[in-house]
Amino acid sequence: MRKLKKKLIAVNTLIGALLFFSCTKAPKPLKLNLPPTGSITRGAELVEGLSACAYCHGREPEPYSPLEGGRKIKDSSGELFVPNITPSKSGIGSYSLNDIVKALRENESPKIGRFTSNAHKGYEWLSDYDAFSIALYLKSLKPIEKEVPIRREGVFHKYTLGLIKQPSKVKGFVPRISRKNQVEWGRYLVDHAARCGFCHNSPSSLLFNEGYLEGGKIINTPDGEITVPALRFNTANPISSWGVEEIINYLRTGLTPDGKQVTYCPVNFYKNAGKNDLEAIAVYFKKGL
Repeated sequence: MRKLKKKLIAVNTLIGALLFFSCTKAPKPLKLNLPPTGSITRGAELVEGLSACAYCHGREPEPYSPLEGGRKIKDSSGELFVPNITPSKSGIGSYSLNDIVKALRENESPKIGRFTSNAHKGYEWLSDYDAFSIALYLKSLKPIEKEVPIRREGVFHKYTLGLIKQPSKVKGFVPRISRKNQVEWGRYLVDHAARCGFCHNSPSSLLFNEGYLEGGKIINTPDGEITVPALRFNTANPISSWGVEEIINYLRTGLTPDGKQVTYCPVNFYKNAGKNDLEAIAVYFKKGL
């Protein structure tokens, strides 16, 4: 009889415990609101180097030109005046670091709203460290007051082609790629820092996507219109014979191994990139493509 009572007590205790835990709400996942990481030094290296921000936003398309905007350029939606991205009242002074990162990754900002879908194509997968480094550096600049006319996307474009072409939103933490893996680090720099495909991808159409670094786009340069060459390393492409040091020298000077000066790449910016970054890009072109 005593054994039966003990068994009944044990069973009742187990049932009670199960009922208690089944009726208790599971704890919510812990949200880690980590402070943004980044470095002003790294931000300067990107803005004045591979990311070449002043190429569009500068008073002149030079690495150290004030990023006051105002120059007229053409993009896939027509003509526009490039925004002021100094931390002034007329620029991005009221923006938080997260606002700047969102503008880089999602083509959307507090003042302009959604803007041209391909303006920052490639930046959506910048690592958190690099994206916040750029934001920190921009916020550290001298404010320049310069009002620039804002072009807003039309309703038709915004909700048709503009909606289709918008990059997918990146949610969560984007880690840094180890520099020890030169090929993957080089791929990251080519695709998401220097964004080489912006010019060197083949043109897209309604039926076909862009061809990765396959060339063929027609762009305007100081020497007139040119057809941008492919960067894919294959037997049909002359640059396949270039060595790592020749690629690095080209990125710094714009000079090809046979002495030709190229004007369509922003090498005046690339020369400010670190030697390790340029070497990783060269190794990626030689081994990763």
